[in-house]
Amino acid sequence: MRATEYAIRAYNVSVEEQIRLQTRKDPILSELFIYTRDGWPQTFEDELKPFEIRKSEIFIENEILMWGYRVIIPFKLRQLLLTELHSSHMGATKMKALARSYFWWPHLDENISEISKNCQVCLSYRSDPPKVISGGWPEVLEPMDRIHMDYAGPVFKNKMFLIIIDACSKWPEVYEVIKADTFYTLEKFREFCSRFGIPKCVVTDNGTCFSSSEFSEFCTINGITHLTSPSYHPSSNGLAGNFVKSFKNTLYKMLNDKNNETLQTKLQKFIFYYRNTPHSTTNKVPSSLMLGRKVNIRLEQLFQGWSDRKRNKSWNKQKIVYSENKQFSGNDSVYVRDYSRPNERGWIHAIIQEQLGTYLFLCQTDDGRILKRHIDQIIKAGEFYEAPVLNPNEQQDVSIPTAIFPKTPVSQKTDRNPTPQVPTDTESTQSQIGLISTPKQSELTVNVGNSNGVIQTTPKTSKHVKIDKNNTKTERPVRARKAPDRLKYE
Repeated sequence: MRATEYAIRAYNVSVEEQIRLQTRKDPILSELFIYTRDGWPQTFEDELKPFEIRKSEIFIENEILMWGYRVIIPFKLRQLLLTELHSSHMGATKMKALARSYFWWPHLDENISEISKNCQVCLSYRSDPPKVISGGWPEVLEPMDRIHMDYAGPVFKNKMFLIIIDACSKWPEVYEVIKADTFYTLEKFREFCSRFGIPKCVVTDNGTCFSSSEFSEFCTINGITHLTSPSYHPSSNGLAGNFVKSFKNTLYKMLNDKNNETLQTKLQKFIFYYRNTPHSTTNKVPSSLMLGRKVNIRLEQLFQGWSDRKRNKSWNKQKIVYSENKQFSGNDSVYVRDYSRPNERGWIHAIIQEQLGTYLFLCQTDDGRILKRHIDQIIKAGEFYEAPVLNPNEQQDVSIPTAIFPKTPVSQKTDRNPTPQVPTDTESTQSQIGLISTPKQSELTVNVGNSNGVIQTTPKTSKHVKIDKNNTKTERPVRARKAPDRLKYE
């Protein structure tokens, strides 16, 4: 009973008798009192279901219903306790935690939430609701399709900076201005357009420098779509806002770094490294996307030697391919460009006399002139060889590879004792049957210039080859081969 008295007195309920009296008058709690004292029937009303679930924990103490250490409050006293709970205008969560320590009735949490939502004082000072996850701006495919503009300041001794950042490449531009008004805004905006061109779309907030008629007229004349974010909703222009935050934080850190650099030097250093560092959104360097090339920074010196070697290797490779047929030396027979005849560019024969440099040569023409020509103005002269005329009556040995003679396929059915073939009148070479004759080094001697004008072929040396029984390769007899007709002199 001590818990009951403490619960009642803590919430300024007059007396314990009022709870007993209201419990007897309450139609639901009066039945619950009987069921708890005498036992639960098989059937009961639906209003008693929340109590029936907890019947093993509900008991009676001094004729007051208890659920554990909490008092079960009758219906007519519930509003009084809710008003007492919300007297300090605490939130719904704290009110529920406090109530669960002293009393209970069905749907207590819902009643506490309703009284918190309907309190006019609480609604007047309520914080903003959770932010909606927005889908973001449409994706842009090229630089200058959309830019975002905003002002940072006053910072660093009342200085104002105009921030312009490209939505595609994340390339930032920072301009220090004397005053954040329309005149200076348009002045720096024109300077930006003169460097990178006119953007297709500009996103700003509703500041007076951006919402003025002069700024709107400038956008209309140049075909720029001007979009503004909702008032007091900076996340709609979040690209510029996030850069302003990074700009301020980084520069504050750099200013606290004790060195002799000025504010302008630190500002340019910050912008320089920001433009040449991969962005977290695109994973690409802003300067590469905006300028289409990689900007040289001091860290490139780490790879200077490797870059030079790679560049020289590539150049030497191109030089070799380009100049593989462009190598001349002294006394070479060449043709050089002749510019002596107006409107006619021809080639004349010359001899290389001297090499003046890597690509310059002194050449002497057939008429005695000395011309200085670049290697691109020189081509090699053709080489001519006069073949000696042979006397048909003379005999000359010519080594001819056996590959020039066509091979004659051998029949698969070969007799062990083949019949010797009778050579024709034009054949003078005979082979012995049963022996395999192989010319030495696969060469034959061709006798040219007999009385009949027929080329006769005889092996220089003959070597008898014995057939190895263990050799799996089948050896076939080789017949005498005739020289083709294309070798005859007519």
